[in-house]
Amino acid sequence: MANFTGFNQKDFDVFKIDGLDERMEELRGRLSPKLETIATELEPTASSLTGDEMFIHVAKHARRTKNPPNDTWAALANSKRGYKKLPHFQIGMWETHVFIWFAVIYESPINLILLKNLKQIKSIFYLLFLTILFGLKIIRNQTQLVIKR
Repeated sequence: MANFTGFNQKDFDVFKIDGLDERMEELRGRLSPKLETIATELEPTASSLTGDEMFIHVAKHARRTKNPPNDTWAALANSKRGYKKLPHFQIGMWETHVFIWFAVIYESPINLILLKNLKQIKSIFYLLFLTILFGLKIIRNQTQLVIKR
């Protein structure tokens, strides 16, 4: 992650800023670019592991009119148009921690189908985590997954 220099206390302090406009300005200027950089780094691995081209969606918090967000994220999903109705990976942060998780929100029509594939989903998530920890690239060729540094 050549352009990513890590998170510092000022990043987490964004969530202490009062007021929607004030917090959103800092969130967009400070946090969104960092989360997008991480998602961009993970996209090739996520695409290889899932077998689908993945697209990055940075949270816009567009429906907010009063209360500032308590968290923010970038999502990886297999649609250019959006991620909320699809299973997706999120890389994000709260005031207290950074998270990466596999998400299926209530809007998704395929919740029951995913339960049948939970073991495969866990394996993909584990490999994405290794990508972050050790800087590995995982690429799918015709017959297998290849792990590179």
